[in-house]
Amino acid sequence: AALSIPDSGDFVSLAPAPGTGMLSSAGRAGAGSGAAHATPLLRHCNGSVVLGGGCMGGAGAALDATFKLGPPLAGCLEEAGCGQLVGRSRRLLMQGQGGGGEVSAGSHLHQAAAPQLLVSFQAASLPGQYLTADSASSQLVLRPRGAPGVTAAAQTFRLHVQLPAAAAAAAEQPAFALEPLSWPGSRVVVGDGGSKLSLQLEAGGAAGSFVLAPPAAPDYPRGARLTQFAEAAEVA
Repeated sequence: AALSIPDSGDFVSLAPAPGTGMLSSAGRAGAGSGAAHATPLLRHCNGSVVLGGGCMGGAGAALDATFKLGPPLAGCLEEAGCGQLVGRSRRLLMQGQGGGGEVSAGSHLHQAAAPQLLVSFQAASLPGQYLTADSASSQLVLRPRGAPGVTAAAQTFRLHVQLPAAAAAAAEQPAFALEPLSWPGSRVVVGDGGSKLSLQLEAGGAAGSFVLAPPAAPDYPRGARLTQFAEAAEVA
């Protein structure tokens, strides 16, 4: 039998926000990939992070688009309760997806996101590896925590939540921009004419907007073995 994703409430996928230019370019890149989602998802492939297509089809494609939304690796003291804030904010950011519809007031989301919402994204298929802002290439990549040249700040992202209008707050899912803590003022965006995600300074507007989606992979492929979901875990 397949092995269920542990603590599935913490796992998510990331998709372009509706109405963004990322949807069209990533959709072309993902054509023929066999992904179950009609909307292209952010996924990792051999250390690169792309939107849409991936390395392989089949069950592995969905798993490579699934991440554990966790507390920040930098920028927040443990006693500040950042872990609890991440869990509460996940439910609010998933409203409209069935993950937090019980709370619909935009003011509540604003309170949850203030003064700052810092998070990390750990790969479900490669535990211990995180979305990382690579300043040398100005691209979003996947790297192990503590790898040479990788800082905790580069694996921590500030979510800039874009609140829906009050009249639509009950039905519209909030979008957000991703700012690496290691590169203040930058945003994660999709590159022109392609699917690779890059970092740009002051790249505001819809071009860098994302939404949370339910995890693309609710469980691991048949035959997978998860020893432990921690920094030293393995999926075999």
